[in-house]
Amino acid sequence: MHSASILRFVPALCCGLHILLCPSLAAAESRSTPSAAGWIWSAAASSGEIWAPAGPAYFRKVFEIPRGEKIDSAVLDVGADNSAEVFINGKSAGRFEGWAPMTRSEVAGLLAPGTNVLAVRAENEEAGPAGLLLSLKISLAGKKEPLLLFSGDSWTSGTAEAAGWLTATGEIDGFTAAKVVGENGEPPWGIALPPGSGSKTFPEFNAKGEDLDALNSMLARFYPACNMGIAGTFAMAWLPRAMLWAGDSSKSAESLTRARVGNRIARMSVSPEGYVSCHQQEGLAHSEGWPFPLPSQSDGFAFCFSLTGLLYDDAFGVFATKDVAGWTLEHAKTLGLDEGGGWAIELTAPDASVTSPAFAVNALVSPFIRVKWNTEGLPAGSKPFIEWTTGAEPEFSKKRRMAFPRPSMASKLPVQDFDIPVHEITKPGETITRLRIGFGNPGPGKITLLRVFSAVDSRHMINNPNYLIGAADYFDWTGDRVWLAANLEKMRRATGYMISEFRVREAQAIRPPWIGHEGRSGLEYTEDGKKIIHKGLGIGGNYWDILPFGGDDVLCTVYLYAALVRMAQIEEFVAAGKLHASEKPARGLDGPGLRKLAGAVRENFQKTFWNPETRRFAPIDDRRRFRDYGFTFLNNEAIFYGLATEEQAEEILAWLTGARTVESDTSQGGDIYKFRFGPRSTTKRNIEYYAYVWTRPEDIAFGGQVQDGGAVLGFTYHDLMARIRYLGADDAWQRLREILAWYREVEEGGGPRAYYSVEGRGTLQGGGTAGGLGIDEEFFESVMVPGVILDGFIGFSARPDGFDLDPRIPDALDNLSVTNVAYRDLLCDIEASPGKVTFRVKSGEVDDPLSVRLPPGSWTARILKSEEVAEDVMDVPSGPQGFTLPAGKLHRLTITKNEP
Repeated sequence: MHSASILRFVPALCCGLHILLCPSLAAAESRSTPSAAGWIWSAAASSGEIWAPAGPAYFRKVFEIPRGEKIDSAVLDVGADNSAEVFINGKSAGRFEGWAPMTRSEVAGLLAPGTNVLAVRAENEEAGPAGLLLSLKISLAGKKEPLLLFSGDSWTSGTAEAAGWLTATGEIDGFTAAKVVGENGEPPWGIALPPGSGSKTFPEFNAKGEDLDALNSMLARFYPACNMGIAGTFAMAWLPRAMLWAGDSSKSAESLTRARVGNRIARMSVSPEGYVSCHQQEGLAHSEGWPFPLPSQSDGFAFCFSLTGLLYDDAFGVFATKDVAGWTLEHAKTLGLDEGGGWAIELTAPDASVTSPAFAVNALVSPFIRVKWNTEGLPAGSKPFIEWTTGAEPEFSKKRRMAFPRPSMASKLPVQDFDIPVHEITKPGETITRLRIGFGNPGPGKITLLRVFSAVDSRHMINNPNYLIGAADYFDWTGDRVWLAANLEKMRRATGYMISEFRVREAQAIRPPWIGHEGRSGLEYTEDGKKIIHKGLGIGGNYWDILPFGGDDVLCTVYLYAALVRMAQIEEFVAAGKLHASEKPARGLDGPGLRKLAGAVRENFQKTFWNPETRRFAPIDDRRRFRDYGFTFLNNEAIFYGLATEEQAEEILAWLTGARTVESDTSQGGDIYKFRFGPRSTTKRNIEYYAYVWTRPEDIAFGGQVQDGGAVLGFTYHDLMARIRYLGADDAWQRLREILAWYREVEEGGGPRAYYSVEGRGTLQGGGTAGGLGIDEEFFESVMVPGVILDGFIGFSARPDGFDLDPRIPDALDNLSVTNVAYRDLLCDIEASPGKVTFRVKSGEVDDPLSVRLPPGSWTARILKSEEVAEDVMDVPSGPQGFTLPAGKLHRLTITKNEP
């Protein structure tokens, strides 16, 4: 990986332990105890965090089974990130490795009425995330309700074995209350489920006379590798849609995929104002944003009294603060400093403070000062604040004092994280020269400073719309009204923030007010060829993290439009009385209001972002200058989400297919598809339009970097969907056949890593390595490509109240089918042939009357509820109204287009 940028890095999580919780037990737990089961670890875990050093942890729980009762069964669900051994009453219940899924054990023979002791020795093989989550379900003869045991703060833990720890029923020396480090479903593990959740079904594609084994193999490779538990918010516009249809079960409560997707979206952090966090690994920028740019990349300052939880090292200019020389303390004294625990400070009297050494940092790269500390020992009633001096005003003053704001969503007590918006007082161009942290403590106490540093505004504008798209996808595909009712207020809050914060009603686009997101490049070349680095400019706001976009943000506006349409559908569904909501949406945020705003955004998009010279969509900065490098993903997604006019779509596809040439482009004609599986991300060499952290783009050849002439497999999905819509099914099918030929060659070559190790084929990015092609590792979006069969050729599209069907079958095919499609409570095989689509239901029922919309034309729908009854035949007149599929049993649904 290039040292100048993190480039979408998602860490490999390979340490720590968790014993996992059955979803049915979770529901029972919420009824029977005051708190749900939680991830726990020993005192070795960093306070309030999942991070722990390498080594063992020991856990104990003493519990009672009523005397005189007979134990029918006892089910223990166990999973280990590295390894764990569980003991019951001193006897081993097994040693476990792996967690997806975990191992289920029957342990009734190890239990007895009376007092029992459950003990676990867990191993964290290397420093990193660590946690334990356990469920034990004990069924007693003649008793309806089982006894349930979960990991939580009532457990005790230690970092070393102690006498009697396996069997003693009393207290054990060295064991203290276990630390709760997270809830089930939180990153990095995601939702924890036992084996057998969902059926063993998996989709398969077939077409008479065509070999689609490569497509089946592609789905089998990328679907299990798609880790929704750690996927960032940026991916929510793609992953839920790509995963929910692939049936692992027809029942939401039994589906591992639905549980993971729904849980991930439901647990996403949304601030009280409505901003949706990036959900990335911790970095040294805004706590709720992308984890970079770092202070070391920005000429900022950083006092890292603790490095715990950071994935950076000295290669990134990140060093532990070895001493506190130069700091001055008032009414306070140092207790100790180490890079694991931080700087422990005793507050010896009220109103203690610490003052930093002098430095000089441009406020442009420090719109926020971020403070992270451990509040154990901070007296109640403390009112902390921060003051700073500037080059123009070298003395501390209340004019530059800010009370600590509400702790960030990244906080986890007792550790608190603060993003202090000093830009509200000190503007870019001014120089910050010193800091003072006042603790506002009413009396003696203790505080541990972990990190204090300058933070750029690395929040992403893409988060809110993509979160909303993912949430709508989840509901549309599952029909889970309980989930929607629980999440509707968060979705509405995110919608309102998106519109107000980004000035959508004024701009009819995403127009971020945040420093560094003006859309200007961090690189500039003078007339004599000299390069100037403008640190603080060009900060990314979406998946393409080193490209500035910004200004009126073209890419984020694509997702904005989609989110407005999807939320309009949700609000219309609620307004129709199909979901009880205690509150109405805010003014202008109801269905009609959102549709009207979406229409204005679409009209403005077609005019504002259309480059008349290249005849394609392109970014513009805040100075209204086009920054056009032939962004294929932008143009294909604009078509996919319905933002392009028909004429614009035709122009875009003529450029992509080589039917017309943009003379200024580096890549033209057939070379746009040089990498075979999809178009290059960009078609014009870019050495000047980047975030300031990407300082030497000229060092990497065109095509050697994902964001400059490289390619990402996942976005081939939008390329194919655009072709189906405007070039026809035959063109798209030919393109898909070429992709499958490429994939077969890759498989024969040993998979992507082995295949691309051959010089001249291209370089892979992923897993910490920079390159030009995004296929595997953290490129979870590769899972999208197989879905083009269902979404594109069969033309199935879910809505809150039903689905659309618009089949487009290539002339070369007699039929095209996909098995095990999970939609709401139905698990179906779907077969399409020219003018006909048949749904064969394998399990489930139609949970609610469904509105089915069809393209213009005359159609006939045949509904067979069961093999024992006759078909109901329904003529469907031309128009978008379609027909209603009644609730209840369904064996087969056949929809046929009538001959003119």
